[in-house]
Order: sequence, then C-alpha cells, then structure tokens
Amino acid sequence: TFGALFSLGLYAQFLSEPELFRAKYDDLLSHTGLEDAAPLAARFGIDIRSKAFWKSSLDVIVSSIDEYEKISLGG
Repeated sequence: TFGALFSLGLYAQFLSEPELFRAKYDDLLSHTGLEDAAPLAARFGIDIRSKAFWKSSLDVIVSSIDEYEKISLGG
C-alpha cells in the first residue's frame, strides 16, 4: 500500500542520514493529516513523484528478503 511503501522510504532515509532524519521527522509527524502527501513529503525533502524514492522503499524489502535467504540457508 501507499502508506507501507512511504514509511519504508522514510526508513531508507533514516538509514542514510540518521541525524538529519530525526530533526525532520518530528516536523513531518506534526503536519500529518494537515497536508496532502506530496507537500508533506516535500517538507522532508522527498519528491514522491520520483522513482528513486519508491525504489528506495522497495530496496528495503529486497534487503529484508536477502537477509532472510541468507539466514535460512545457514550462512
């Protein structure tokens, strides 16, 4: 769903810039429900029309699958 992929994209942002993420995340949360998705994401420096953002969301899923496969195969 949109929300799941959006949150994974935020998580990807956190992984790449944890200190900057924390400062911007409170602002994003305080405006959730007050703005449409695109302007809300823009407050966070995210362009939800960008393929790169959604790819970063899917990359989190791929990474989890890769980790599961590694663990399940014993190594």
